[in-house]
Parts: sequence; C-alpha cells; structure tokens
Amino acid sequence: LNIPKLDFKAGERVLLLGPVGGGKSTLLKVLAGLYRPSEGRVRLGDADLWEIDPQLIAAQVGYLPQSVQLFKGTLRSNLMLSGAVSDSTLLETTRALGLDQVAASSPQGMDMEISEGGEGLSGGQRQLVGLARVLMAQPRIWLLDEPTASLDGEAEARVWQQLQARLRPADILIVATHRPMAAAQLATRVLVLQQGTVVRDGRPEQIMPALMARTVHHAAGAANVN
Repeated sequence: LNIPKLDFKAGERVLLLGPVGGGKSTLLKVLAGLYRPSEGRVRLGDADLWEIDPQLIAAQVGYLPQSVQLFKGTLRSNLMLSGAVSDSTLLETTRALGLDQVAASSPQGMDMEISEGGEGLSGGQRQLVGLARVLMAQPRIWLLDEPTASLDGEAEARVWQQLQARLRPADILIVATHRPMAAAQLATRVLVLQQGTVVRDGRPEQIMPALMARTVHHAAGAANVN
C-alpha cells in the first residue's frame, strides 16, 4: 500500500473497488490490525491501533476475510465464535441469512457436525457462517472482504438487506467487492484502488457511472476480438 492519508468517519458506508491485486484485501487487513504497516500509523479514534487492548478492538471491529475459516465442531459452535449470544439471536440471524436451511437438512439441526475447514459446506454456506458471526458480534466498524462472492443473486440481495437493517447510524462499513451494483444502494463513498494506491475517492454518483461505462466498453471490446 502507498496511501499518504486516508480517513473514515462515523456513519460512512464505503465500497472498495479496483482490479485483482489492487490492494483492497491488504487495506482491510491493515485496518483490522492483521497487517502492521512498515511506515505510517493506523489510528482508531485518537489511539494507535497497536496500543489498544486487542479485546477492545475485537469488540469494536468486525472483519470478514475472503476465505472463512471453520473448525471441527458443530454448526452452532462455529457460528458462536463472536461470544455468547442468545438462542433467539442465533436463530433470527441464521433465518435472515438462509442458514436455517442448512441446519434443517441435518437430523442434528444446529448441532450438525462440521469437519475441520468446513468440508461438507459449500463456499457460499461457509461465507454465510462468517457473515453470521459478524452480524451477531454487532461491531462498530465492519470490514468485509468480498462478502457475497460465492453467493447467488437471491442470497446476495438478502445479505445487503440484512446489513442495511443492522448497521447503526454511526457504524462504519468498509466493503471490498467486485459486484458493486448490488451494494450501491448502501454506499455513501467509493474508493478505487490500483497497485496499492487510491486513484479515485468520492460519492457513488460521481464515480460509479464512469466505472460502469469503462466496464461496458471493455466487455464490448472483448466481444469484438477475432
């Protein structure tokens, strides 16, 4: 990353766009405290991120990686990584995301066995487990890396609907996605990253039309190649 200065304010809903390898995932990992920059600082409020109690960060910052890690146990235990949640919250969240159908497919229900790495669940189902963890943790800062990449259109629409319903006015959402149109109704700001640098930063109505026009142009060019 080569970002001289970048601020996110309470209430912002930010889409991170750009090509593969542009730096979106790296930026999210830096913001989550998983990567420490070799130069510069990352501040949460007035404090350096690495001077804050990790438990406080975990309570304030929710991070969803592209590849959700599941462990050997049950569907219930994998969902409750964020800490103690009530059965009603668990059932409400799984129903809202469509995960209740996964539990219903097993005689054990929510206590169905999950193998190490989540084998037996599809990529989309693993992604929904990760999303459910973040939704139930209710962080103040939501960092989501391609949260709907493995989902079909219906499941994707459900995810954005749930995020819109559960984000509090002062929460910050920063989400990397290659499917921005589905998330555009949620966005208040768009960042475009290329080679680790922010090349565009503005409101969706300023940036999205030009991006979509470029995408259509490239697609037409590819279709005309002989």
